[in-house]
This record gives sequence, C-alpha cells and structure tokens, in this order.
Amino acid sequence: MAVAEVGVVARLGWYAMVAPLGRGSHAALAALHAGGTFGAALDAAFAVDEQFDVAGQLQRWLELQLIVEIRT
Repeated sequence: MAVAEVGVVARLGWYAMVAPLGRGSHAALAALHAGGTFGAALDAAFAVDEQFDVAGQLQRWLELQLIVEIRT
C-alpha cells in the first residue's frame, strides 16, 4: 500500500537536503507560503493534526532556515 509523504527542500549554506514533514507541518507551511498569518497557519495545522507540536515545529523550521522574514 502506498503512503503519501511530504517533504521540504531546505538549503543550509551550500548543502541542500530534503526534510520530511508531518501533515500538520505541511499544512502550516502551505498556509504561510500562500501569504497567511501565523494564526492561520496554526489553524491549518491543528485542522489536520490535533497533536501538532507548535514549539517543536517552530524550532525545526528555524533550524532548517525555512523562516527567512517576519512581517509585522
């Protein structure tokens, strides 16, 4: 049985890597990519994963350098 998997390509310095994403993380990043607010991203994440780990995923996104700009 095939299992759908989602990942993101991160570039740390000169090295590219593919990091796997859970459903909640994918939903949140997709919402942010579409121009949504952080609140909308969290809503999207919790809609597909009630156990979404906000602190853990935020730390991971920062480590992977996925967040490059914060707009206020």
